[in-house]
Amino acid sequence: MADWYMSVAGAGSKTGADWANREDFSQAKLQAAVDQLTAGDTLYLEAETYTLTASIDCDGGAGSYGSYKTIMALNGSGVEDNSQAILDGNSTATNVLTHNNTDYWRFLHLDMIGATGDIWAGTGTNSQYIVFYNCNFDNAGADGYSATTKDSTDAILIHCEANSNSGHGFEASPENDFIYCQAIENGARGFSPKDSHIIGCLAHANTTDGFAVGTTLKIANCISDDNGGNGINLNSHPSEVSNCRMTNNGGYGLVDSAVCGLSFNNFYYGNTSGEESITYSIETIGKVTGTSDGYADQSNDDFTLTAGGEGVGISTPYGNLAESTNVGYPTAGMPPDPNGGSGGGRQTRFQIRGA
Repeated sequence: MADWYMSVAGAGSKTGADWANREDFSQAKLQAAVDQLTAGDTLYLEAETYTLTASIDCDGGAGSYGSYKTIMALNGSGVEDNSQAILDGNSTATNVLTHNNTDYWRFLHLDMIGATGDIWAGTGTNSQYIVFYNCNFDNAGADGYSATTKDSTDAILIHCEANSNSGHGFEASPENDFIYCQAIENGARGFSPKDSHIIGCLAHANTTDGFAVGTTLKIANCISDDNGGNGINLNSHPSEVSNCRMTNNGGYGLVDSAVCGLSFNNFYYGNTSGEESITYSIETIGKVTGTSDGYADQSNDDFTLTAGGEGVGISTPYGNLAESTNVGYPTAGMPPDPNGGSGGGRQTRFQIRGA
């Protein structure tokens, strides 16, 4: 199969062969288009709302390095501008996307909402080397992004959101990395990964911990604010927590229950139980305790620091990464940064050091 094109009403002769002749949408046609993808192919969806009656199964086999299978959205003119296609489970589909041996797939500019279970879930063989870019996992009856059952490992999520899910925002098995992602108002934890890099992420107003992580390699340049539990809860052996802001959480700012490694240049304000409950950390350097949280307008999701704001220096979440992005996962062919995007997601302003 070659590339395929689809919109809700279709266009032209509706063959799906090109943008001018987009196939019209039905559940069966969308599933068939996904099933026909071969390595290097892309399914292009116009940025509209596709109401699902069942999960879309991405189980038609693997792509390959440099020849991903891709599902992505284009705007109404057939141009990639970070507009998102909404895949709506409509409180009917158990999941929005499922995976089974889904190696080397990319998902770009998708707003996935309304599943009765997890938005993203595994059904069979583990999947590896998956890229999510400018995607949302929202309003699920369970977790937003779930990569623990039938693991999806060696995945990277960039500029993704998990908001207002009944369970965790992001729950991940080993080697899922999160760069400039956010989890807001989830019914459990914001982020719950292990063996991961978490760079430039925001966890806000989640019911329990903002970040609850195991064996995580690095948490850097993150904000954890107004969560019901701890800001960052280290369950085992992270090597570094640095340049993070833990503010207004219901528990501690930072908790460790095993060897932390190194905690440095972190900022604390207004955490109910205190700044830190550190038992095993090797070393803590450069801790700052603030006299205010320093955010411009937290109530409206604006975490930009006010002029003269205290603590860790910061810049925009969609600028260049302060930390290395060479985390060992395939990113060939990634599009440019969305600079805020224009899709259905909840756009949040916050600042990241060094961008």
